[in-house]
Amino acid sequence: MAAKVRVTLPEEFNQHSVFELALHLEEILNEKWVSIDFSNVNFTTPLGSLIVGRHLRYFISHRKTKSVRTSVSGVDYSNPAHSYLNFIGFMDFLGVPNQTKMGFAKGSLNYVPIQVWTRRELLNSAGLLSTIHDASLKLSIRLANVLVGENAENEENISIVYSLKEVIRNSFEHSESDYCILTAQRWKDGRVEIAVIDEGVGIRLSLSRAMKFVDDESALKAALKPGVSSTMRMPNSRNVNNNSGYGLYILSELGRKYGKFSVGSGNSSIESGTKGVTTQPSRFQGTFVGLRIEKPLASFEEILANLIEIGEESAKIEGGRPIASRTSRGVNSNHVE
Repeated sequence: MAAKVRVTLPEEFNQHSVFELALHLEEILNEKWVSIDFSNVNFTTPLGSLIVGRHLRYFISHRKTKSVRTSVSGVDYSNPAHSYLNFIGFMDFLGVPNQTKMGFAKGSLNYVPIQVWTRRELLNSAGLLSTIHDASLKLSIRLANVLVGENAENEENISIVYSLKEVIRNSFEHSESDYCILTAQRWKDGRVEIAVIDEGVGIRLSLSRAMKFVDDESALKAALKPGVSSTMRMPNSRNVNNNSGYGLYILSELGRKYGKFSVGSGNSSIESGTKGVTTQPSRFQGTFVGLRIEKPLASFEEILANLIEIGEESAKIEGGRPIASRTSRGVNSNHVE
């Protein structure tokens, strides 16, 4: 019998603990027998869950095609972190049999369980004649509900709904991915985190339609600037979805001022927060986006209006699209554009 290779998962699921794990999984991808050990896992965040989950999901599914053995050990549902992961559908997301299925937990204003949305499912959920642009609204409102702690389907929160919708829509339209994955959590102390990932072409290749970059890091830095998008060189007549490139900018600025924002694609990731901005290596096929707010905010409307005003001035100087779209700016409308 082949010797068993044990993969001990990190104590906390976050993007900092994932890089070494990703490298290790690549090294042992074709070993005859690998055991994934959960015994050390004691805490998880939404973004950490999706990044770790994406790496393990690919690892397990690939090994199935090679007919090599993969087992799971150390799971203890008396451990709150393990119980929570199973409840939100994490184990089912990995493909571990006989676990709580994704979709069992329905979500609330305090959390969104792990959801995998294919292009077809998303369009079907929104009804006949819907576009990805329209269908993404439903999911962005669910995430925004958790972020603001109330029903976000109102004029006051239109800008944050738009920013989240841009991330979801980009997963399908610009990243060319067939699906996006999302989750969110609000904790009792008022902290909240939302996360969205895809396995598309990545930010560098997506933005290459408008500009060229030497590496993933420079592409990520550009993507966070106001007015930067793959449509920025496109005439307004062709920009039918009114994409003005302010979605990631708004989320990153919220994180920088009030908590933490993370984005990663390819071989690089960026984290901005109240302690500054850092760039770190990554191993991620596609794009991940996460936003953490550390405490309840009094007025999203006023905060976002100020961020967009600053962003428009910056875009005029640096050559991005200088005017945010109507929905980015929170202009009164009967629907989110």
